[in-house]
Amino acid sequence: MSLEPALVSVCVAHTSTTWPVLRRAERLGISVLGADQEHVGARLAARGVDRFAGLGWRVTPEGAVLLDGASAWLDCSIEAQHRAGDHDIVVLRVHDLDADHDVHPLVFHRSAYRRLQP
Repeated sequence: MSLEPALVSVCVAHTSTTWPVLRRAERLGISVLGADQEHVGARLAARGVDRFAGLGWRVTPEGAVLLDGASAWLDCSIEAQHRAGDHDIVVLRVHDLDADHDVHPLVFHRSAYRRLQP
């Protein structure tokens, strides 16, 4: 994450069917899932289903969708997009952020969900 200006990046596969819709949004919400939200990660990664069915979420006044129970939230807009192999690197400008310091983050690493150790 860049601090000045506040920027964060995500990588999106060229095969994504969701990204063509999201990249037209004025604001994007990034939710860092909580350690107990593996089921949410699996739900959001599923294809052919209503990904938000049964999940708690809210929309900021600017239109970013943020998930309830997350460890942290970022309200962003697209700053730049760069092609890189079979993915695009998307640089997002952070307009607002917040965190729940009582919720430990969930990490996806080496094709599995993991938790940070205290």
